[in-house]
Amino acid sequence: MAEAKAVCQACDVRVHCLGHALAFREQHGVWGGLAPTERQRILASLASVAHNAREFGPGWSLDHGLPTATEAPGGAEVIPWVQTLRA
Repeated sequence: MAEAKAVCQACDVRVHCLGHALAFREQHGVWGGLAPTERQRILASLASVAHNAREFGPGWSLDHGLPTATEAPGGAEVIPWVQTLRA
């Protein structure tokens, strides 16, 4: 797995690849530099954000519940992709 992740580090489409893996719930292999368990944590965080938005209504901010650059698998490079969900 470490070799696959190393290849991803230099890839120009890493963020797009990760976006695909998250959108289509890819369950196997390294996509965008992340293993399946790392992608599952991101999806769980996003599910929590969606739940809180429904639970607490319009006054609730999307900034609550998003992982920080140090908390997210993949670090700061993943956060810009996650932030596109705000648009």
